Amino acid sequence: MVPIILFIDETHLDRQGSATLCPVSYTLGIFNDHTRKNPHAWRHLGFIPKDVVLAVIGNTHKENKCLKLADFHSHLRAILEPLITFQSNGPYQWCFHDLHTGVPNGVATDQQPYDLFFPVAYIIGDIKGHNILTMRYNDYFISNSISQECNCLRSDGFRSLTKCQHIFYRDIKH
Repeated sequence: MVPIILFIDETHLDRQGSATLCPVSYTLGIFNDHTRKNPHAWRHLGFIPKDVVLAVIGNTHKENKCLKLADFHSHLRAILEPLITFQSNGPYQWCFHDLHTGVPNGVATDQQPYDLFFPVAYIIGDIKGHNILTMRYNDYFISNSISQECNCLRSDGFRSLTKCQHIFYRDIKH
């Protein structure tokens, strides 16, 4: 297994923050921590522009947010389509060259092929970005909790002894 780590986070292109772009980047989870921190270990899959869909006159605020989320996801779907195709065509056969066999010039004599899978391990981003990815309506600023996954309050964030209870999806009222 060769895990893929995605990074999806909006970046500002101007001082006012009105012009933004959301790069979708990836690296491989087989790299060690030092390598993953190197910008050269990351590749861009694509960029999602901000709010291509404008607000529709007559729509409610929530309806316009839904349109913008749907537009974001259509861009994301187009960017991830080659990755999805790549994953669905696997597994991929690969022979690893063992350079520690003691054979002169480091050439292995018997090479066994391995089946490699490339699943997405996790997505790095911030709360706002994860809300957009999970089709939440950008309500991250309304919450009093530190995270969507637990009940710890922001006001308790500096206390190291704060007990946190995990919030499970099945417990969320829809």
